[in-house]
Amino acid sequence: MSGNAMTIFTATFRAPARSARRITAALALAVSLLAGPATAPAGLLADDDVRAYAHAFAAVAQGNWKRARGIAARAKDRLPAKVITWMELTVRRNTASFDEITRFIERNPDWPSQRTLRLRAEEAITAATPASTLVAWFASHPPTTTEARVALGEALLALGRKEEAQDTLRRAWIEGNFGRPQESAFLRRHGKILTKADHMARLDDLLWRGNSHQAERMLGRVDAAYRPVAVARMRLRAVSGGVDSAVRRVPETLQWSDAGFMYERARWRRIKGRDDEALEILRRAPKDLVNPERWWTERAVIARTLVRNGYMSDAYRVASEHGLSPDSAQRHAEAEFLAGWIALRFLNDRKVAARHFETLYDAVRYPISRARAAYWAGRAYDAREEGEKAAEWYERAAAHDTTYYGQLAAVRLGESFVPTPPAADPRPSDSHIAAFNRDELVQVVYRLHELGQAALLRPFLAHIARKEGTPERRALAGRLALEVDRTDIGVVIAREGYRAGVQLVELGYPLISLPDGEPERALLLSVARQESNFESDAESPAGARGLMQLMPATARAMARETRTRFSSSKLTSDPAYNMELGRAYLARLIARYNGSYVLAIAAYNAGPSAVARWMRTNGDPRTEDVDLIDWIEMIPYGETRNYVQRVLENLQVYRQRLGLPRFALLEREKAATRGR
Repeated sequence: MSGNAMTIFTATFRAPARSARRITAALALAVSLLAGPATAPAGLLADDDVRAYAHAFAAVAQGNWKRARGIAARAKDRLPAKVITWMELTVRRNTASFDEITRFIERNPDWPSQRTLRLRAEEAITAATPASTLVAWFASHPPTTTEARVALGEALLALGRKEEAQDTLRRAWIEGNFGRPQESAFLRRHGKILTKADHMARLDDLLWRGNSHQAERMLGRVDAAYRPVAVARMRLRAVSGGVDSAVRRVPETLQWSDAGFMYERARWRRIKGRDDEALEILRRAPKDLVNPERWWTERAVIARTLVRNGYMSDAYRVASEHGLSPDSAQRHAEAEFLAGWIALRFLNDRKVAARHFETLYDAVRYPISRARAAYWAGRAYDAREEGEKAAEWYERAAAHDTTYYGQLAAVRLGESFVPTPPAADPRPSDSHIAAFNRDELVQVVYRLHELGQAALLRPFLAHIARKEGTPERRALAGRLALEVDRTDIGVVIAREGYRAGVQLVELGYPLISLPDGEPERALLLSVARQESNFESDAESPAGARGLMQLMPATARAMARETRTRFSSSKLTSDPAYNMELGRAYLARLIARYNGSYVLAIAAYNAGPSAVARWMRTNGDPRTEDVDLIDWIEMIPYGETRNYVQRVLENLQVYRQRLGLPRFALLEREKAATRGR
């Protein structure tokens, strides 16, 4: 790896004293938006309405919809009442009829949660719902649940459309989920139209989905010869006892011909650490894979394990024979990248590598993926000593200069590349602003903000941004998020916009006032953006909290280390407190790794124990004989690989936003080994 490429991701770091300076000033979540967002209009609601809706939303919180409707009916401004109606219609087991819900959908197609509303409408279907009404509705809103598919099939039967009805009912049976009572009722009414092939197709579908309970009920409906295969697939999927005996009962003729059985066996062996035996199955798997997406999960893990163990030809074969089409999107992209990377970096097959990366580039649309494909295509042509072709690819990658691989490509181009400053966020015209403010959903957001209903803002703001999807619309939606004090939603809007080709740097990379100190401000902002999108009260399913997504135990340890009183509640109620402890933890990790940002960022996400394990397996990326970019790609956790790359790319954008050189070349990562 070139010295320049390494230097993007490192920093000179002075280890903090144990008595680190405390952050005593409040964390000012002052977002700098050059366009100068307008102030949210005040006093849209009359005082009586504010009081009425305060009681109405309190009733909603208690689940008392009848009381909420009654109170809201007394208010003069009807928009918050409409929100309460929308909320009620989206909750399960509401009392609204099919007609009421579908009428709301038809009258409000631009309101959020359309998929949920359709689901609730399907749940409201009764025997009294007219067949003609159902067929007309589903003609423009295809059913999403098993119950709705069955209802559509029976409605078609009632209207005399027998062939369509039977096709719909068969598809519902094969692909659907049925509880035991629903299954019995369906078979009583429609069992005569089902064939052995239908039952077999349903069993196979259930087994692929891992739905063993329903699959067990199907065993008596398929040929006896296949039952041992089905039982073995269930045992293997559950990784339960009795696997060996179940496998032995599978007829020899089906051992290597049933794709589902082979898949489950490969998966079971991979989970058990029997990679060589799993590889044997992958070698014998059919070329035209059934469910290639599921096979790819196994192939990806096994291919990366083979790379770590030095079996590069086998690793390439496993990755390249993925059987995926570009329609598989993310999995296809990952497969083509992995095959190309292995071919280039470990097999030195530059021609094959270039083919994979070019295929990847043609198949993807998101900037992160295009930059990755173009960068590695450039590397492949570099290795072939085709400098002009390599430069063309690097320039394509560097055009996406807020991405990790776009930034690496810019470094590869060196002095031949003149970085352009990030485009200013779109500046909507007066007519854009006027049309935006007339939007009913925009007025909903202002009223919810005035009523203190912050938790309800996210779906409306996100929906406003996606509606039309123009740069001006997204920029205005982002500004609206800032006006109603939801910086985090502004970041989400900017992320979605970027994937659609709309650059919103000011909105997507908010600046937060922080005291001077270490680690550098740009790194702290980069981590906070990736961890929480700057949602100060965020809580993850695992229990991480606040801006820096600290686990309480880690926060407690940092509070002790910085001589700060620990408060669990302040992790989500006080952004300054959370940032103070997160900064201390990040500083400790950087000191632990002698200044290495890459190792510290990886440890922040996956923990120091995991990083130590990867260093034992893949080497120390701070040393001269380990390629840093390859080391990051060899991180076995996909989440952590992505996390490291996203934080590093954020870092460069924040350095630019803070007035530092766009591609500041700091201390080499290798220098982190000094004094070890």
